[in-house]
Amino acid sequence: MGSFKVTRISEGPVKPASATPDETLPLAWVDRYPTHRGLVESMHIFRSGADAAPGVIREALGKALVHFYPLAGRIAEGDEPGAPAIRCTADGVYFAEAEADCSLEDVRYLERPLLLPKEDLVPYPGDDRWGVEPHNTIMMMQPGPLPELPVLALDYIVLDFPTSYIDDLKKQYKAHSGKFCSGFDVLTAKLWQCRTRALKLEPEAEVKLCFFASVRHLLKLDRGYYGNSIFPVKMSAPSSKVLGSSIMEVVDMIRQAKDRMAVEFFQFAKEETDQDPFQMTFNYESIYVSDWSKLGFSEVDYGFGPPVFAGPLVNNDFIASVVFLKAPLPLDGTRMLASCVTKEHSEEFARGMMEDLS
Repeated sequence: MGSFKVTRISEGPVKPASATPDETLPLAWVDRYPTHRGLVESMHIFRSGADAAPGVIREALGKALVHFYPLAGRIAEGDEPGAPAIRCTADGVYFAEAEADCSLEDVRYLERPLLLPKEDLVPYPGDDRWGVEPHNTIMMMQPGPLPELPVLALDYIVLDFPTSYIDDLKKQYKAHSGKFCSGFDVLTAKLWQCRTRALKLEPEAEVKLCFFASVRHLLKLDRGYYGNSIFPVKMSAPSSKVLGSSIMEVVDMIRQAKDRMAVEFFQFAKEETDQDPFQMTFNYESIYVSDWSKLGFSEVDYGFGPPVFAGPLVNNDFIASVVFLKAPLPLDGTRMLASCVTKEHSEEFARGMMEDLS
């Protein structure tokens, strides 16, 4: 870490800007699932606006909490013992303002490895400043212990893929199959194959890939619903099949899994499945992929321009995972944040991902 210092200027609750309903809401099943209890910490870095940002964001947050008032509530026990619910109290969310004795350039715009302590970037409220147990706040929720998970000591890799490169892969798939595919499909296929090659597994070793897909179109939800509506898309294959296929054939595997998702979702909704589809496998042979590029974080503008970067603060060491983001300005394309291989495999994985990138 560098010798820079972060000083907290103010902290406290931001409450809804106007009256909100007083009620208790049960948590949806997907929000109560053990593997979804972890906090996802993100950072949103703007090149300018430091003086105006605290007041603008505080005001915007107060207005947003009127519409999304459960976030200003507290976790309480629901009708069933041990089942968490949201008590809509309008008590507010924790907000802190701080300043650092350095510029963004000094800390490389918070590229990893971080030159500022993570604890300074995500301040935790002191008991004397926050009147409730923090984990009873929706924005800091972890209802119950997380399952015991392995520590994989994963290396951290950042790679950028220009739009032109992704479009060329999509054209290749159109020529291969006569069908369209997404940029997510081609990059995920490439990383699954490159990672499998880097791991040097036995030919019969099973490798697994998982990502979550939206099921809003299947549920026909009302416009304006912003709760979780996701379902896992899983696939597995012997490493020999992943390595012996072309990238376009691996894209076929991914798209076939996507096509199965609707049937599998409705079977799950009707309780016609024997195995819980949300049950995750946490080992080195399994990889989880998330797509943040369509979440809209990179388009947020508080009046001083969009962020130069918006994405997860840190990845964990117990899930081999990859996050796709919109590449930070002034780049064009997709950025891949990968915590999916250990140091002994990272060089070959990165080389494979970049080998045909001119």
